[in-house]
Amino acid sequence: MDRLRADSLLVASPSLVCPFFARSLVLLIDHSEEGAFGLVVNRATGLSLADVVEDVGILRRDEVRSSVPVMVGGPVAADAGFVILERSGDAPADATPVGRSLAISASTRVLSSVARGEVGGRAMLCLGYAGWGPGQLDKEAREGSWIPCDVAVDLVLGMSPEERWETALRNMGIEPGLFDGRVVASA
Repeated sequence: MDRLRADSLLVASPSLVCPFFARSLVLLIDHSEEGAFGLVVNRATGLSLADVVEDVGILRRDEVRSSVPVMVGGPVAADAGFVILERSGDAPADATPVGRSLAISASTRVLSSVARGEVGGRAMLCLGYAGWGPGQLDKEAREGSWIPCDVAVDLVLGMSPEERWETALRNMGIEPGLFDGRVVASA
């Protein structure tokens, strides 16, 4: 992939040292002249879905039938929630498609359905989001901070958050250990 586009992944360059975005994998949802919007998909919060839906008054803890992960979606608006869903036949109609395999929703109805286990397929909840002003993300990509790649649903929803960044780099033929001072044994 040679340019930034909505419905792609942004892999933080191994040389990116920004305290929040170092070693991040971001699902880019929107990218236009007005700016960009994305969700970090590899930073666990340590909260359970039951914690979140009970705290915001959507459901009681005993009504929760799902254990989808709760991630830090970005440094902006930590109280805003976004559900990322694997697109399937029973995905909620009010979820917005992101590429061919994912959808996103900020609807409390969708969050409630996911928490109750009424929506099939894999999902995650992201609290907060990443945002860039006009031209900012393009500039950061030209400077080498971000490496765009195609969305792979298994990369976003099918493995532990701790594995996602390194797996994304390896899928592009980049060995992450070569950039952090560790010695990497060759096979």
